[in-house]
Amino acid sequence: MIKDSILIVIFPKIGNNYRMDTPIFQINTLGLSLTILILFVGFIVIQFSKNYLSGDTLYKAYFIRLFALIISACLLVNTDNLIAFCLFFALTNALLTLLMVHKSQWKAALESGIVAARNFGVGIVCLLGFSIIVYSFTGELSISKLNQVFSSVPGIYQIVALSLICIAALTQSALFPFHGWLISSMNSPTPVSALMHAGIVNGGGFLLVKLSPMLLENPVFLPILSFIGALSAFLAMLWAFTKNTVKATLVCSTVSQMSFMVLQIGLGLFPAAISHLIMHGLFKAFHFLAAGSGIQIKRPAKLNLNFQEKTIYLLVAMAFSYVSINLFSIAAHIPINFYDSSIILFAFIFMALTQLSISILTSSKNFLVPFFAFFVSISAAVLYGAFIHFFELILASSVHMHTYAVHLPQWLLLSPFAVLWLAMNYKEDILYLLPEEIHLRIYAFLKNTSMSKEVTNTSVRGEYAN
Repeated sequence: MIKDSILIVIFPKIGNNYRMDTPIFQINTLGLSLTILILFVGFIVIQFSKNYLSGDTLYKAYFIRLFALIISACLLVNTDNLIAFCLFFALTNALLTLLMVHKSQWKAALESGIVAARNFGVGIVCLLGFSIIVYSFTGELSISKLNQVFSSVPGIYQIVALSLICIAALTQSALFPFHGWLISSMNSPTPVSALMHAGIVNGGGFLLVKLSPMLLENPVFLPILSFIGALSAFLAMLWAFTKNTVKATLVCSTVSQMSFMVLQIGLGLFPAAISHLIMHGLFKAFHFLAAGSGIQIKRPAKLNLNFQEKTIYLLVAMAFSYVSINLFSIAAHIPINFYDSSIILFAFIFMALTQLSISILTSSKNFLVPFFAFFVSISAAVLYGAFIHFFELILASSVHMHTYAVHLPQWLLLSPFAVLWLAMNYKEDILYLLPEEIHLRIYAFLKNTSMSKEVTNTSVRGEYAN
């Protein structure tokens, strides 16, 4: 009989308090799913790097670090021992930093690595602080067992421990206010950026999901995470409007997607967060590796519409999304309940599907376009719902949904997104009403809050060659 968890004991005994049956690794469906993602993306990055780094003086050193990073990340997601988890967490981030500063003679790249290392250092210190607290009160080093006995930690220490783990996750996934290191990382080689954005930044979401039973011990932390995720996603969406390069736009996209992942975790939708993590990893790896051809892509022409026509198209798109969201509910096996935290996810999907339909509807006046928009909307909804349900099934032994009753503060999370969404569709009409001074002030604020560290910028073209 194949058990759900396969325990592999590497070191039979460490000290007097470490039992011989305590495993270093615990291979379950969560770890296996992320291992497959890491190996797949890693393989693509390796193949891409062969030509990208061809002729580089540090060619061998680059691949040694790259292989070590992939192996370390695979070990990290399958580790059950708290000490080993901290070590692999630190090792993975250290190897990523070394790859980021592949050209250490290039001052801007070196400074990018220093900024990232400081950020990772904060996360590692928080993770170590969490480990010391929980081990002091439980005497356990097994993470799976700590999830079961975390309730024995006294209340105030629970709050401190969970706060530390949340900070560690936010630093790893580059959420506000720890987003600066990712924005300053654009000096990294393109394949390193692909692996970083497709895999390593997902570590914050993985950490929160892996320790989700501990988060459920205190009812305050999930709503807090949902607010942090929503705030960070909102800011990242606004920052994207101020970017004029492919890589900078992709960085804002990553911050936004990581924020949405944390928002899902804050809503108790842990399997949905993992499915989002995997989908983001696959798509973002492709986007970064194809970033060089981004300048050749032309945006499709849009119809020139007046206010009334825009409203008609918006209403039609919303009708398509209403049907699609019900099909999503069926495919994902998540009922639509206005009093459950999952309704926030439905609201975001509704806005996303509506925007998708609008982009198709406004591309042409061909009479077949509305049918195509409707088909694309329902197809996207069903596929996304099926993907979430698929991961809910395969992760059933290790990750569960824990939604909760939604209150007014959660509903208020949607207000800024709804306003921004409508503003995007009526931007010409709104901008016409606002004074130019307000436009400039808003732009300057967004530009300043999303700037990379000055020391990581290359102001002189010849600096790269040094």
